Amino acid sequence: MIGWLLAGFLILSMIFNTACGTEDEPVVEEKPNEVVVEGTHIIWDSSSLRKITDGNYARIRELDNQQLIAVYSRSNHIYIKYSDDQGSTWENEQLLAEGDANYIMTNAEAIQLANKSIVVGLNRRVKDERWGSDYTYGIMIVSSDDYGQTWSEPQLIYNAGNSGDIGCWEPAFLQLPDGELQCYFANEYPYPNTNEQEISLLRSFDNGESWTAEIETATFAQGARDGMPVPILDGDNILLAIEDNSNNHVLQPTIIKEPVSSNWKNGLVGSNDSRRFHAVPDFSRTRYAGAPYLAKLNSGELILSFQDRNEREKNFETMKVLVGESVIEPFDHESEPFAISKSNSAKWNSLCVLSSGEVIAVTSTNAYGKGIYMVIGEVVNNSK
Repeated sequence: MIGWLLAGFLILSMIFNTACGTEDEPVVEEKPNEVVVEGTHIIWDSSSLRKITDGNYARIRELDNQQLIAVYSRSNHIYIKYSDDQGSTWENEQLLAEGDANYIMTNAEAIQLANKSIVVGLNRRVKDERWGSDYTYGIMIVSSDDYGQTWSEPQLIYNAGNSGDIGCWEPAFLQLPDGELQCYFANEYPYPNTNEQEISLLRSFDNGESWTAEIETATFAQGARDGMPVPILDGDNILLAIEDNSNNHVLQPTIIKEPVSSNWKNGLVGSNDSRRFHAVPDFSRTRYAGAPYLAKLNSGELILSFQDRNEREKNFETMKVLVGESVIEPFDHESEPFAISKSNSAKWNSLCVLSSGEVIAVTSTNAYGKGIYMVIGEVVNNSK
């Protein structure tokens, strides 16, 4: 009997200690395994997915009053829309530049200047059936000094050739601290007898009212096609993201680092120039990663998007985003803002960093019904 009582006491004691723990061995609640990503990365919120409008090739900018603008192409025209709630809804569509029987207006990009005016650049393209005629490719701008209530007529700032092999493409803008406004664009016109392309530069010293008459060559890789420029300021440096197929690569992201103090006075950046940094050196030379877009987080890191064909078929690329501590270090923490199947595409992408610190990714996709879509990402930093 005593043995049975002793055994029962021991069992009850074990149950009590398991439930309540002891002073020597406190109970620790077990948690499921968690994967902690070190460093800065972006977590995309799929519930924030929004359709902005029909169309393609969209760019978003946050103005100084926290209003968002989106500029984009639809059919042969350039439009703008506005959002007063950080992208949840978009309204007040306006036509900025109208195509016609001869021209297509596309490749819109926007910047708000220090004087609060808005400049939108665009690419005037000759319709295929008009090639060889008197109609020419060009870079144009429209502007507004009243937050988009009224817009100027389109102004031609560069004139290229009359066919698609001597055209110009994809304008993008940067304003320097001293007020100089720069327009970068891809340009085939200087190379009528080859398939080469450079990044050309025009300058304005009066907020876009007038522009330098002659182009400067910012980058040129002999035998290759530097394209799709996106400039930003990073401290005392101009960073210029381009797609680059030099050195036997297919198109991949490269970043040019040019001191503001030099401002391209040291000559063009060739294929092996020390100012040219391959952003993802671990990519295979055959991995297509074109149409880059560069932005800077509020915390100082850089983010770089591109349209990726890795393990996908041509014309079914998708948007990827990388994070870099600086331009001289390889970008990593690859993420995919839009979860789409391999039978869909997400292309002609862009990024916008908000004053709140969140990031908007923008794409043209057929994954959710054809159109322009955005999604918001949260920047997370788990220190190493």
